[in-house]
Amino acid sequence: MVRNVAIALSLSFAAAAQQPAGAPAAQPAPQPAAAAEKPAPAAEKPAAAPATEKAPAEQAISADGKMHIDAAIAFLKAWGKGRWDEARPVAADKVAVKLGDKSYDVDVAGGKSEVKAVLPFRGLSTVREPGSGKVVGIAVSELAVKTDGAEKRGKARLTTEDKDGQVRVTAVELE
Repeated sequence: MVRNVAIALSLSFAAAAQQPAGAPAAQPAPQPAAAAEKPAPAAEKPAAAPATEKAPAEQAISADGKMHIDAAIAFLKAWGKGRWDEARPVAADKVAVKLGDKSYDVDVAGGKSEVKAVLPFRGLSTVREPGSGKVVGIAVSELAVKTDGAEKRGKARLTTEDKDGQVRVTAVELE
């Protein structure tokens, strides 16, 4: 008797799962009072969490990488347009810029620079420390920087620093 009730419950749940979302659920067959008092079959246990959810460590690394990329984008846009108020929250007071054998400083706090990023830029990705996976910079596949009337274009790397949950760009190196 109990086995028949368990089979009937299983079949009614399987039928309900196959119905479209908008369709009304089928009513289970009436059960004798003795069967209603028995514990629920093992088939009714809640399903495990979906396999697509990320582990907490993966979410932290992903969020960390997003913060660095967001800071890099904000810095490059602000630097390229000369909007120093927008660059201050995402950059160090002075950002060192290295173009080949020459070095320049972008004075974010003072609002001036001898070099300027040329928009648009393309292909941002995180650069991580081997072993720990900590984000230490952002690779840019295409960046142009204008200085003294000349423009240099190529791959670049932005060095980033995470202090107290605030990500800042500290250096730019163009290959």
